[in-house]
Formats: sequence, structure tokens, C-alpha cells
Amino acid sequence: VVPTQTIDEAIARSELPLPTVLKIDIEGAELLCLRGCQRLLAGEFGPRPRVIMLEIHPLFLPDFGGTAVATRALLETIGYTPVWQQQRDDQEHVCYQ
Repeated sequence: VVPTQTIDEAIARSELPLPTVLKIDIEGAELLCLRGCQRLLAGEFGPRPRVIMLEIHPLFLPDFGGTAVATRALLETIGYTPVWQQQRDDQEHVCYQ
């Protein structure tokens, strides 16, 4: 067993500084990661990240209870906009601001 914590938990405990950029490439667990940093993304700790680079793996997302649509919707619902996208094989690379 590997102990884990969310990004929100680590920031709330002052174990991490506020990031200005997030790079997420975690083979299907993208939605889990984003759910674990919703307070950060909402600006509850201070300035929210300016840029989020996200690699979406639609084939692996269901293994972690997610979908590509839900992943994009989470970011867009809180005000992030996709400013660049590129499809590569079965992956989607997206930059949000």
C-alpha cells in the first residue's frame, strides 16, 4: 500500500506551494487528479494555476471511474478554456487557460 493525498490536502497543510502550471499525464487517472485539486482550481488557496497541460487517455479513464467528457467538463465548468489541442493515437493533449 502506498499512502496518497490529494493536491488540495498537501496545499492545505502547506506541504506544497501554489503551482502556476499543472502538467497532468497519469494514464487514465486524470479525472481523479482534477477532483483532488478542485479547491486549488477554484482559487480557494489564492491565485489558481494559469495553465493546465493535460493528456487525456479515453481508453484508460473508465478504469478509474472517469470519461473524457467528464474530465473536460470539470475544467470548463470552473472557467478553464481549451486553447490548444492535439490528437495523438488514442490520446488527446490539451492546454487549458
